Amino acid sequence: MAYNGIPQVVIDSTSKVVKRMGNTDMAALPDFDSGTESVVETDFVFDPPLSGYTAEFWTYDDVGDTFNLDSLGCNKVLRKREVNDKTTRLIEQGFTFDSCVFALTKTAIEYWIGIKASSDIITWPMNINKKDGTVYSLAEADLPSFSGQVLSTIQGYEDSGRGLRDDIDACTTQAELDAVVDNRT
Repeated sequence: MAYNGIPQVVIDSTSKVVKRMGNTDMAALPDFDSGTESVVETDFVFDPPLSGYTAEFWTYDDVGDTFNLDSLGCNKVLRKREVNDKTTRLIEQGFTFDSCVFALTKTAIEYWIGIKASSDIITWPMNINKKDGTVYSLAEADLPSFSGQVLSTIQGYEDSGRGLRDDIDACTTQAELDAVVDNRT
């Protein structure tokens, strides 16, 4: 999440501080739970969890004085966000089955799951739409391999994204971070 290119949540792994940008009248999120000494993940999901971090609230006036937005920690967060965004875009390109391309949008995935779950009450073959809008006749015998292709496509992109995020997390210098390239197509 960014406003005019400035991240709204910045994680500094060196000082173990999570800073949230906002107005002074806004609640400071994420909150710090002193009992567990960890950041409470209310509006945000952190991977890995930020155990041992503190939370600070800052305003736009504080940016230049109190936090270095060019820090390695901030750059790692932004790079992982880029990997996540690209993973989503790659999944949404669809998948190929029987030389045809099918959609993998959130709605399409729900539809494919529904077909699999309802296979015993569907009249086969079932006409389904390819990504280009033309019709494909899916035979019941092809459903296991069709469903398998849906899952393997999604899992393949998720696994490759996870590997890149792990590589990013392992970086200890900006040069190492710059060497991590997401060349997935």
